[in-house]
This record gives sequence, structure tokens and C-alpha cells, in this order.
Amino acid sequence: MPLVEKPSASSPKLEKDAEYFWEFVLFSCEGRIFRVPKYRFISDSEVFATKFGLNPDTPSESSDTFEGVGEAQSTSNAIIELDVGANDFRNFLKALHPRYPEQTLDLSKSEWLSVLRLSTEWYFNDFRKRAIENLTALTLDPVDRVDLGTQFNVSSWLKTGFRELVTRMDIITVEDARRIGLETAIKVYGIRDEWNKLVLPHDETKLNFKIEAVFASELLAMYDVEKQHLTALERQREEEAAKAKKLEKRKEKKRMGDEFQKPVQGMQRTLEAQNAALQIFEKAQQANAIVSPAAPAQISTSTLPPISIPKKTEIPPATLANNLFLALRRQHQSHPQRRS
Repeated sequence: MPLVEKPSASSPKLEKDAEYFWEFVLFSCEGRIFRVPKYRFISDSEVFATKFGLNPDTPSESSDTFEGVGEAQSTSNAIIELDVGANDFRNFLKALHPRYPEQTLDLSKSEWLSVLRLSTEWYFNDFRKRAIENLTALTLDPVDRVDLGTQFNVSSWLKTGFRELVTRMDIITVEDARRIGLETAIKVYGIRDEWNKLVLPHDETKLNFKIEAVFASELLAMYDVEKQHLTALERQREEEAAKAKKLEKRKEKKRMGDEFQKPVQGMQRTLEAQNAALQIFEKAQQANAIVSPAAPAQISTSTLPPISIPKKTEIPPATLANNLFLALRRQHQSHPQRRS
């Protein structure tokens, strides 16, 4: 195999490839040194990259080749010390940088818990989601779900754990109560008592409502934390859903406005019709010289045909005005010589 010689001063300048010239970074945990590509620590968690000052354009390790623990002193300025267990970090790296990417990632329960612990602490949200999905697929007893759901803010585990603790035949032991907390255990016992005495109907929907009500403060706080751990895809979907909801509200508001405007528009058309009728009436009065321009309306009734009004009958003003208008029009039609 031919050896690649070091480029001399006369050799053409080499340019780093934008995608496949990876910088490495050194981490230390419990006296153990880890040397791994740093690009995933930057691309997958802005929180982690900011906290430890990782930058894609800045070399993270010394130019000296690091070959073993004996040379740690010469590169100590480039080592990032992490306050986590070495075993937890190693398990986390199995997910972040698998040795055999073509194989399905097959981690044990304890290894996935390490991934969940560190991805939650460092906001590697895609890996947190992956760990939750894989742990959910494994067998977690209800106490585990309540305990781990509380530790890592996984509301789905908390609710399903509570539901099974309420409905199962086995009682909550002293050890269970220690793990989930005494106050939580007492609340669960209260729901169990209602369930067993049929005070609470054996209906899953009503049981869920009861759990949501009893543990409202805990769940609301947990929902807020879960929002901070949304993946980029989940956040995008939430934003799209919020936009669609906002658009639907605008459409509903416009529809309600249109419904409200219909009677208003009807009233406007009625007023316009009344104004038009009044203008016709005034023109008719002017044509018959009944109204003087400088004086209030003086209507001559000497030549009007009689209007029969039944005795002791109250006629609405609108009817009277209409009858008067019809009488004036008949008078106008019978005396064309008086037109102006």
C-alpha cells in the first residue's frame, strides 16, 4: 500500500471537505477518556454545543496525536469534563455513534435508560424520543412507569402507570409507595377505593378524567417540560397545527360576522326602500302643489276622497301614511292639469 507523504511547501494546498472532514472531541467521565466525532454533539443539541463551547469551525483537540491515557496531560486543555457516569456516557454514545450503523440498534433496558437520562439532561430531543419509544416497547411495570415518568417527565408513562395501579388486583406495597412517593401513593389509593366501591364507574374515559383531575398540577408541569423536548419535526407539526387552527378561527369569525350582517343588511334595504318611498311621496306632493317649500307640510283634504275608518279602531301610523299616499296619488292622476 503506498504511503501518503506529508505535503511539502511546493505541494498544492489541500482543502477540507465540507461534509467528510470530521473534527474529534475529547470527553472525560470518572477518569475515563472518550474521543469521538463532535458533529453530532453540535447538530443534535444546540443546548449541549452552547454549554460546552463546541463550534464546527474551531478545532476541539490539540494538534498533537492523542494515543493513550499517558498523554492526557499534553492534551488536557482540549478535554471536556462531563459530570456524568462513564457507563451512562458509553451507552449514550452507542446510540449517538453506533459502531455498526447498518445494524438495528439493539440496546438493553439499562442502556436505553442511560440514553434517556443524558438525552433529557442535554436536550438531544430526537434521541430522547427514540429512547422513550424503545422503553415503552419493553415491559415496564406500573411502578416503573410512574417512577421513571416522574423522573424524566414522560406524561404517557405516568398516566398509564396510575391507571394500572388503580385497576390491578395487587395492592400497592410499602416498597412501591417509597418509589413513587408517599403522597402519590395516598392519592392513588383514594382513586382505587372509589373504583373498588363502584363510586367511580368502571369506564376508562371517566377513570382518565379522574386521574387528570387528581394529578392536575403534576401533569400540567410535566406537559410544559415535554414541550421543551419536542423534536424539530414535532415542533414543525405543532406550528402547522397552530396556524391551521388560527386560520379556522378567522374563517369562523368571518362566517359569524356574515351571519350577523344579514339582518343588518336587510334592515338597511328596508330603510332604503322607505327613503325611496318617502322621496316619491314628496315628489307627488310637489307635483300637486300640496306642500309649500317654505312652510311645513300642509295637506289639503277638500278634494281628497273620503277614507273610511271604522269607529273605535286604532289604525297604525304606517297604515295611515300609506292610505294618505294612495289618496294623493289618485288625486294627482284625476287632476293632470295641475302638474307643474
